[in-house]
Amino acid sequence: MKAWRDKALIPVIGITFQYDDEFSRFRLEKNYSDALYEAGALPVMLTGYSAEYSERLAEQIDGLLLSGGPDIDPPLYGELTQSECVKVSKFRDEIELPLYKACSKHKMPVLGICRGAQVMNAARGGTLFQHIEGHGGGVEHNVTVLKDTLLYDIFKKEKIKVNSYHHQSVNVPAPGGQICGYSDDDRIVELISFGKDVFDIGVQFHPERMYKFSEEASRLFDAFVLACADYRRKKHPMSIK
Repeated sequence: MKAWRDKALIPVIGITFQYDDEFSRFRLEKNYSDALYEAGALPVMLTGYSAEYSERLAEQIDGLLLSGGPDIDPPLYGELTQSECVKVSKFRDEIELPLYKACSKHKMPVLGICRGAQVMNAARGGTLFQHIEGHGGGVEHNVTVLKDTLLYDIFKKEKIKVNSYHHQSVNVPAPGGQICGYSDDDRIVELISFGKDVFDIGVQFHPERMYKFSEEASRLFDAFVLACADYRRKKHPMSIK
């Protein structure tokens, strides 16, 4: 874990769970929490049963990581199901979209990974491609990072190599959404941000599986945790000096 001069600055970052419908249990790949811990955060796994607690939960954390997982139910972004490949988690939808909205209202730093990026776009009024080919199974491909974006400021380069485990992606960006990068082969949106004055970033790849060997993935978690620490400092100005 990266050392902080003041332990009071260590941000508490909530990670949304993955949910197993068959066995009614929560689970989470260890890489998510490891990546945040190594970057200097205190990661906690978020579970819940009602959207009405979203505001209360948002008050208790300093950052939100929306993890990967199944698809979002198409009616939530104004469409009917168009592909038999769509496999949804209504349980997660009912919790994650309101939670993201609550955190966004507080201008809390948010990092959406894979499904998480799609949750962000759908919650803000954007749409998704329900099925795309060639992006699953962990294949690697190149992404062009657009200049004058928050992701370019983090990665410091125009080309990065990413892994790929998804079959959906952002189609029409939500109002206020800025495309920050796309895959070189088919121009599928891989990087997106919402607002220039807050860390509100979605990435389609899985940096938690890359941070140990990828400078770009490591930079992303470092920047996220730093933003969360700054948010914590501003939230508790009297107790943190």
